[in-house]
Amino acid sequence: GVQTCALPIWRKRMKLDYFKDIVFELLNNSDDMAIKDIHTKGKENLFTVLLMNGSHFELECRQIC
Repeated sequence: GVQTCALPIWRKRMKLDYFKDIVFELLNNSDDMAIKDIHTKGKENLFTVLLMNGSHFELECRQIC
């Protein structure tokens, strides 16, 4: 079925692009994670995070409601 979100009328829904901007800033400003580089694929809503120890992680952002 279709998933719906019950939000109070006074709350605006956050748009996916705004959420991705916030996630990028959080990652970019994180000193605790030893991030070497962040690659973004905007159209695919993906972040590839490269850590100083050689680990690679991929984050996918999707708006589900």
